[in-house]
Amino acid sequence: MSQALLPQNYKGYFVSESALTTAIPNGNKGWWAIIQASSKIYVWNVQSGSWQTSSSGGGGIDSVTGNIVNNTDPANPVVTQAQPDWNAVSGLGEILNKPSTNLSFSFGDASPVNVIIAQVGQLIESVKILILTPFDGVGASLEVGDVGQSDRLLLQNQVNPSVAATYESNPNYTYGSITQIELTINPGTGATQGSGLLVITYKS
Repeated sequence: MSQALLPQNYKGYFVSESALTTAIPNGNKGWWAIIQASSKIYVWNVQSGSWQTSSSGGGGIDSVTGNIVNNTDPANPVVTQAQPDWNAVSGLGEILNKPSTNLSFSFGDASPVNVIIAQVGQLIESVKILILTPFDGVGASLEVGDVGQSDRLLLQNQVNPSVAATYESNPNYTYGSITQIELTINPGTGATQGSGLLVITYKS
């Protein structure tokens, strides 16, 4: 499930899904939170009346600072409603109000990672990669593309996985057929860490 994430609807950084659902059992349209245990973004699904992940993927959001719900007892959660430190995930706040797909990833994820299925006529406006934990493997690289061309949307030389920063491309590419968009992760030789967040904004 994917939807625009507005900073004003952010509900906190929770230790676990249980802590979130116990603290906020009933949500509203647009509400979202980050879960430390799974390193995923959760959004409130109005149709099902439950919290659900915004997209599939591995870990990588545990570098967000200042807002973790500091407890491991879901029956007694301590809710922190403060806004996240958007500078800690530089560039995320400015694009959360656009239609987007968000994917957290880690150096250990199987690659390539399926991100989103582009529909006929869908315009991919921008691709951002936020490196949260620098990759320490020699020769680490990342690229975003599709099954026909693995770097169609973001080239390897547009990202330095070893440096925590925000990297962006603006492909403005329109798909003429239904196509699987993929993130290719090369963790590098001897990698022991590395994580980030991929955000793709688009127009239908």
